[in-house]
Amino acid sequence: MERNNFSPMVDRLLKFTVSTAGASLGLWRNRGPIFQLTRLEIAKRYKGSIFGVFWSLLTPLSMLLVYTFAFSVILGLRWSDSPNKGHAGFALALFAGLIPFDMFSQSLLNATQSIVSNPHYVKKVIFPTEIIPLVAVCSAFVESFLRLAVLTVWTVMSGVPLFPGAFIVAAIYIPLLFLCTGLSWMLAAMGVHYRDLPHILTIILQLLFFLCPVIYSFSAVPVQYRYVLAVNPIGILIAWFRDAVLWGHSPNWFVYIIILMACLVIYAAGYSFFMRNKKALADLI
Repeated sequence: MERNNFSPMVDRLLKFTVSTAGASLGLWRNRGPIFQLTRLEIAKRYKGSIFGVFWSLLTPLSMLLVYTFAFSVILGLRWSDSPNKGHAGFALALFAGLIPFDMFSQSLLNATQSIVSNPHYVKKVIFPTEIIPLVAVCSAFVESFLRLAVLTVWTVMSGVPLFPGAFIVAAIYIPLLFLCTGLSWMLAAMGVHYRDLPHILTIILQLLFFLCPVIYSFSAVPVQYRYVLAVNPIGILIAWFRDAVLWGHSPNWFVYIIILMACLVIYAAGYSFFMRNKKALADLI
């Protein structure tokens, strides 16, 4: 009886493990094309512009100035967790939250249209279509890394010590990448069927921006509403990212393992969903 009860669970665990391993091995075998396509995507995005790739920094910095002016200068909000209660401290904390959120939102938005925008790749029989959404994730990761470098320099120039714990941010990028990749696979396949999806997703991401601790700290959320953040992996990752970069705080490693496993499940589910729909994509675009 016990064996019968455990068999379905063991089967699902095996399928999950095989799916995750298969996705990862496939991506590793195609690391060369992924790198080349990512490089071409970034070059194409800024081709002909005066500032080139620096637009990836100018855009969030302009948002940062507006948000800092609106929330810190006009409304007088202060970052309760920061030792620097001035406008600079607020701006630093805000920028640290924008980096992971922008990576998440850009990955999903670009992945949603990635298959429709690349019909010449999709209609090639031997081309690994599953790497196309991943290019959106890798491009967003490169831009987030550039912003992280700017934040690091800004943090040091502002007189905030660069804690050794800031390197924990590398560990936080792992579940963030799994989460972005899994959701990107799902949305890329769905985007072929539902052409309204980018518009719907834009609205959802705008709502999610205010439901995540980007412009406020986790501790500022009333206790009775914190479950909204607790069930939202991107919200937790944003809070951990800021704590690690600015103040060197480590995440709760037990909770980190749970979040990592949840992101791995989304990653495996996204890969499985995309591969089930892969054959039909060429006929729909």
